[in-house]
Amino acid sequence: MDSILNWNEVALETNRVSHTDGSKEQNGPTLSSRALAIAHLAMYDACAGVINDPINLPHYITPAIAAPPNTDEERMAAIAGAAYTTLMALFPSQKKYLNIQLQLFGKKGTAGHDYGVHIAQNILADRTADPSASQGTYKPTKGYGKHQTDPDNPTQGFHGPIYGEKSKGFAISVRHTLDDPPFGNGTDPKYLDSLRQVRAKVLPHFWCRFRI
Repeated sequence: MDSILNWNEVALETNRVSHTDGSKEQNGPTLSSRALAIAHLAMYDACAGVINDPINLPHYITPAIAAPPNTDEERMAAIAGAAYTTLMALFPSQKKYLNIQLQLFGKKGTAGHDYGVHIAQNILADRTADPSASQGTYKPTKGYGKHQTDPDNPTQGFHGPIYGEKSKGFAISVRHTLDDPPFGNGTDPKYLDSLRQVRAKVLPHFWCRFRI
């Protein structure tokens, strides 16, 4: 749908600007992906509500108000209202730009717009418990084979070390987990083979010093 594609471009632009104008409102892959997911989920729920086909387009969150009639105008207004409201909450410093986009692609004051706003508020409320991407109290575990602070950037910090563990998923019913990597206290054959490959790439001139 053109309205969704238009607002997708708007969302990508707000994300780009956030990384370049110093506002840093949703910076980094963690918060950027979260922001785009919230905006698109709100657009989906608004569109699905207006189309009213619960078998093929079930609601993510059932709204408390009735959807407007399924017309092109109301559907586009609902999508715009949902996208605008979520992006304004996530990127408030870009209010001027987003207001212009709403004038171009939205229809404020209509039942569709109000419905989209309601949907967006539902989605935003559903994500209020998401953790930030800050380092928090995380500290790397000391020891052989454990992640260590970059010696060339000791104050760099860590981005979102607990986000994946603590945040609520968007489109999953079961949280995916990874198996522990092979290590065996530094003796596992797969680990040693991988270590050799890395050393061959990074330290080709010093390979003889790091032979295992």
